[in-house]
Formats: sequence, structure tokens, C-alpha cells
Amino acid sequence: EAITPRAMKTRYHGDYHLGQVLVARDDVIIIDFEGEPSRSLAERRGKHSPLRDVVGMLRSFNYAAHAALRQATADGTGDRAALLLHLNDWERQARAAFLEGYVAAAGDSPGYPADPDQAKTLLELFTLEKACYEREGLLRASSVKFGQPKDQYMYARVNPAWTADLLRS
Repeated sequence: EAITPRAMKTRYHGDYHLGQVLVARDDVIIIDFEGEPSRSLAERRGKHSPLRDVVGMLRSFNYAAHAALRQATADGTGDRAALLLHLNDWERQARAAFLEGYVAAAGDSPGYPADPDQAKTLLELFTLEKACYEREGLLRASSVKFGQPKDQYMYARVNPAWTADLLRS
């Protein structure tokens, strides 16, 4: 069944993640509003759903968790399985808190769908879009690195496992 989301498009960050958020004393500063560098200027200037930025931040919690895991186990002494359990729990809590805070702050704005099912569907759509975008970047990088044409990856499987619990209630 097709849906037509009822939410206003707006300018949005376009490359929103933890690395774009600075904390100074008791303030938060968001930087780098140029958008995703690999997108065209026309795409970066276009209006879209701000939920794309929400998905970018949710994804960055996953990156942060895995960066912490790599650092904690780099010397081979960390218990990877035990740490992974804690990091997965941290990521789940961080994502839930961020979503809860976002909905509390922006849930009544014209850029947020009034229907919770539409908001959920858009978040799922933008999550899949982000996974495809990341997959494309990886394939492009491996194509350059290994000299393989991108056409070999035309049917590459996108498996955004990191989104499985994105919107569980």
C-alpha cells in the first residue's frame, strides 16, 4: 500500500552525525552544513525531510559503538563478545533517547509527519536509502582499490542489519 507522507520539506543538514556535533561547556554546536560532499550542489541545496538527518545520527551511534569496540579490543586482551553486548545495549539506548528527544522537540513541527506510522515508514525508507548510499560508496572505493568494474556489483545485496531494531517500540 502506497503512502503519501504529509510533512513539509525543509533545508536540512545533509551530513548529520556525531562528528558534526561539538559540545562546549554547557552548549551544543552543530557544524558543517555543506551537506554530503559526494552529492551534487543541487541535491545539497534541495529541500527534503529532516528525518534524513535523524537517520544519519542514528547510524553514527552504530559507528561510535564499533569504533569503541575496535579500540577496546585492539591489543587482543578485551572480551569482544562481552563488550559487544554492552555496546549493543548502549547503541539501543542512545538511539531510543535520540528518537524520543527528537519527537518531543520536533513532533509538532510541519516537517514531522502527524501520523506515527508515516514517520516510521519514512525512517525505514531513509535508513534503507542510507544503507544503499554507504554500500555504493564501499563498492566505488573497492572498485578503485582493486581495479574491478562497478558493474560486477550491480546486484550486490544490501543488508542494513544495523537498522533491525531502529523503530521497535
